[in-house]
Amino acid sequence: AVVSTQSMGQAGGWELGSRTSKGIQRFLNSKGYNLDEDGYLIWHGHHSTKAFQEWLQDEDEDPGGFDGDFGVNTRCAWQRFLKRNKVTGNPEIALVTIFSCAEELVAQKL
Repeated sequence: AVVSTQSMGQAGGWELGSRTSKGIQRFLNSKGYNLDEDGYLIWHGHHSTKAFQEWLQDEDEDPGGFDGDFGVNTRCAWQRFLKRNKVTGNPEIALVTIFSCAEELVAQKL
C-alpha cells in the first residue's frame, strides 16, 4: 500500500487531498467498512476517521480511541504503521489488470 499526504496545513492540522481521502475510504470499504467515498477524511469525515482508527487498531497500532478526531494519536499511529510496513517515498501508481478466460476485467489496482 502506498499512501501520500500533503504538508501541514492550517492551524498545524494535516490536510489530505480528496483523492487520497477517497483512496483511503475505498481501501476501508474493501476491508468491510461501509463508507461514502466523498473525499472527506479529516474535516467533516468523522465516520471515515472512526473507521480509519478502528483499522489502525486492527493493525496493532493504538490510535488513542475511536473518537472520529484525526488528532495527534491517530496521526502518530498512522506514522508508526507506515514506518513498520516500510511505506516511504513518493507514491507509486501502477495500473494492473488481471484477465480471466471466463471474465473480461477481473481487477484494477491503482
